[in-house]
Amino acid sequence: MLDIPTSWEYIFDWKDVSNLNDDKQAMIRRKNIWFIFQNYNLLKKTSAIEQVMIPLMYQEVPYKQRYERALEALKKVWLENQINKLPSEMSGWQQQRVAIARAIVTNPSLILWDEPTWALDSKTWEEVMQIIKSLNDEWKTIVIITHSPEVNAYAKRFVHIKDWLLIK
Repeated sequence: MLDIPTSWEYIFDWKDVSNLNDDKQAMIRRKNIWFIFQNYNLLKKTSAIEQVMIPLMYQEVPYKQRYERALEALKKVWLENQINKLPSEMSGWQQQRVAIARAIVTNPSLILWDEPTWALDSKTWEEVMQIIKSLNDEWKTIVIITHSPEVNAYAKRFVHIKDWLLIK
């Protein structure tokens, strides 16, 4: 469920979604919003390509198109040679790239990303930031939750929240 505002309006994609029922809110999330979690949330016994196909299954995309789109998303994150690997057979960075591919395969307009660079070496950190920049260049809105001042430096807009208050 999307949060229901206690006052004002909740506008998403130029539409007031404040009072939509649960099914319509779920449809908005399925089509427009994706989350990339800090711990990736990959299924242990599911290959990389299958992980990326899952969101398309919920959108009722036919199997062949799901496979093709998932493969394209994995290519964007340099994993086209790892499609049959399970999470246990991949490094943390490879698992994160599967999570990124899973997020972008539905072509969402909004990506919410929790700590995209935690526990990464400097080379991998640069690769993640390049992916974020390329997604943003494709007109994706990316909201990043981070404690990293280095990540903040890449942002076009930066909002500092402390103890639930907006700090200017």
